Amino acid sequence: MELLAPAGNTENFLAAMEAGADAVYVGAPALNARNLARDLRLEEIFSMVQYCHDNGKKIYLAANSLVREQDLSQAIETLAYLDAMKTDGLIVQDIGLVRIIREYFPDIPLHASTLLSANNSQSLEGFQTMGFERVVLARELTLK
Repeated sequence: MELLAPAGNTENFLAAMEAGADAVYVGAPALNARNLARDLRLEEIFSMVQYCHDNGKKIYLAANSLVREQDLSQAIETLAYLDAMKTDGLIVQDIGLVRIIREYFPDIPLHASTLLSANNSQSLEGFQTMGFERVVLARELTLK
């Protein structure tokens, strides 16, 4: 089992690490769905990636917003940086972005965001076929 914690800033990241989290997730600059949150700088994320990898932890980047055509070049540039950092995975909701990632950055592990509304076994099989390694289930699901 993996204990995964959110880390929207450096302070929360360090708190999660000190509290024993196995992994954290942070928003990818210009690609995350938390519009009101301050984007972390790529340098901050790189430091977090290094810390995690040096300490046997994992870090996932939330790239879970829909990318508009006018933002595509910035998205690709950000993805290139994240690929070079060797992050442990991207949490994605934009299927168009998934196609770009698979074509240009095929080694980045993909996690399906809860925003993709995976709510049955057929959707899980579809995401697996598209190359997702992990799926965050739809928020609307219950244990019943």
